[in-house]
Amino acid sequence: MAKHARRTVNPPDDTWVAFGPDQRGYKKHPHFKVAVSRQCVRFLFEVGPEHADKKRWASAWKKSAPKLTPVLRRVRGLGWFKNEHDEAAAAALADLGPDDLGNLADELLRTRDGQFVVGRVVTAEEAARWSDAQYRAAALETFRALAPLYRLR
Repeated sequence: MAKHARRTVNPPDDTWVAFGPDQRGYKKHPHFKVAVSRQCVRFLFEVGPEHADKKRWASAWKKSAPKLTPVLRRVRGLGWFKNEHDEAAAAALADLGPDDLGNLADELLRTRDGQFVVGRVVTAEEAARWSDAQYRAAALETFRALAPLYRLR
């Protein structure tokens, strides 16, 4: 688990915690991130530019997209983000067909610092009313929906 370092000079707009399989760094693996800002809370699956084998993961995503489409479309509020810091999804996964969903992996490979980020946003107003149990439930629901993405090889 990694946590965002506290900074008093030029603090970031959001803070986060990331969960991955390696204690020595989460960025080289697909990871689950919970990010909090003044506007929202985001529950995200991310494959970042530091991933050890982006090409293989992107290929596995494209191959699996037809099977994953019905699963991902069932989960309310899942979206694709151009960047991990974006507070609004660029596209709702429910609106994307299998080909469009498969093509999302192109962003991972298009540039050296490309990312693949999907997840869910909860507005600050809604999140402020939640109990601890509701936060846990939302994080687990999102993680479970995205769990097949961790198994792509």
